[in-house]
Amino acid sequence: MNKKLIIALQCAAALYLTAPANAANPNNFSDTTHAYSMPLFVGLASNKVGLSWTETDASGIKHLYWAVSADQGKTYSDKKLIYASTGLSSSRLMRAKVLAKKDGSLVAIFGLNPPTVAPKADAHAGHDHANHGAKTETAPAKPARGGRPSDLQIVYSESKDGGNTWSAPQTVHQDKTPKIIRGFYDSALMSNDEIAVAFLKDTGKPHERDLRIITSENGKFGEERVIDPFVCDCCNVSLLTDNTGKLNIYYRSNIKNIRDIAHMVSADHGKTFSKPAIVLNDKWEINGCPHSGPVSASGNAGNLVSWFSATPDSPGVRVATQQGKKLFVLKPEASNPFLASNGKNTLMLWEEAETSGDRSVVLQTIGEKQTKQGESKKVSTGTNPTGIASGNTLWIASEVPGQGSKKSIQLTAVKL
Repeated sequence: MNKKLIIALQCAAALYLTAPANAANPNNFSDTTHAYSMPLFVGLASNKVGLSWTETDASGIKHLYWAVSADQGKTYSDKKLIYASTGLSSSRLMRAKVLAKKDGSLVAIFGLNPPTVAPKADAHAGHDHANHGAKTETAPAKPARGGRPSDLQIVYSESKDGGNTWSAPQTVHQDKTPKIIRGFYDSALMSNDEIAVAFLKDTGKPHERDLRIITSENGKFGEERVIDPFVCDCCNVSLLTDNTGKLNIYYRSNIKNIRDIAHMVSADHGKTFSKPAIVLNDKWEINGCPHSGPVSASGNAGNLVSWFSATPDSPGVRVATQQGKKLFVLKPEASNPFLASNGKNTLMLWEEAETSGDRSVVLQTIGEKQTKQGESKKVSTGTNPTGIASGNTLWIASEVPGQGSKKSIQLTAVKL
């Protein structure tokens, strides 16, 4: 497959795939020696759209890039390097994210496995480093058992000029004790234009982690606070600033190996939280970690949550209201859900296995009065889909096969 960006345009009842020479700046994804992954959109002021993603080169250095669209997602600027290192972490369970503050500044939150040797830039990335002030590091700390890192920190990098240049990464957390996993994190911009970062942290006992949160004040991150002392230890969390301005956190709990999704809410920008409440009593008991946490979004139907549960009577990805009303459960072929909102409806994406071995991206719109699964449609291909509503269009980014075993990124436009 040609490893250039594909733009998919859906018109009326048919889906037309085109790849104009200058559409969406295909040069951003044209390096066939790189593996592309983890795309994520963010809405910007003046109807602009931001897009971040990672690229891994032949030497194993992972680059976090950023580009901006001034025409609601149709075309993008040249990519700008945020940071690059073999220790940079961005995955389905802890995706690097760029947050756009109301004052126009940008903040990138990502994981970093600290290097143990002096920095060394690769030849390909040198041009980016010279122009954009970022730096590349190599040789992260030696992985622990199973290839997992023995040290993972959560860092942030800031840009005051729209993403052209970025500051050197600094840890979100004040505690920099080495050989501690701080992971499965999420970040969110709160209604007061400050940032919240939630994550799991080692407790010192095998296979045990607690849930912590750090919030910023006047742009400076404060102390980390434990908000649940014992949770499922390898599932991602989801932070959501909802339509009422409250900060919500959804995560997989662990109560005697019952690993259902819990919810807490803060009405004071993360200073205090309600007691944990189970969203839906699936009563899924498993002596192990599912490696699959919740996703969330806020629309006219209120706050919706989606996650995987393998209960014997109803296994699969389910969608429920925050109040615990189950809307529907997807068929077993569905995985990796993503929720977005266009300010009115909730837009749900997921990937679905085909008999051919391919993966389809499926879309369903969830309205305010929907009580059961409505009509869904296949709108794209790929894995790990994410999306953003821009004007009357839903832009979807997904990972698709590239050259050889590498992956590329595909953007799909769906008229709403």
